[in-house]
Amino acid sequence: MLIFNQLCQRIRDLTLDSADLVQDANIEQCHHLLVTRQTLLDELKIKYITSPENNQMYTPVFVELLQWIQVQDAVNYTKVIKLRNENTQATVKQVKVNKAIHQYKNVT
Repeated sequence: MLIFNQLCQRIRDLTLDSADLVQDANIEQCHHLLVTRQTLLDELKIKYITSPENNQMYTPVFVELLQWIQVQDAVNYTKVIKLRNENTQATVKQVKVNKAIHQYKNVT
């Protein structure tokens, strides 16, 4: 149970750390943490599946962790979509500015 709980805590920590990176708009580092978290989730799933005698003990913890991750990820997903939209708008604006500068240079 100790290793199972340690994995759960590490997964929680990675989830919170990735949320901080989303807040800081550090999406690349966030992606790296999420890949690490997924690896740990896969490891946790294997431990859960291969311990049928402990399933009664692990099930509430495992289900609670997955539900918590789902809530956290939904909030962060919304933030990432907002950042993507802001970046898209900034890119479109920059393209228009560059085009206007180019046209102005051609006129003069």
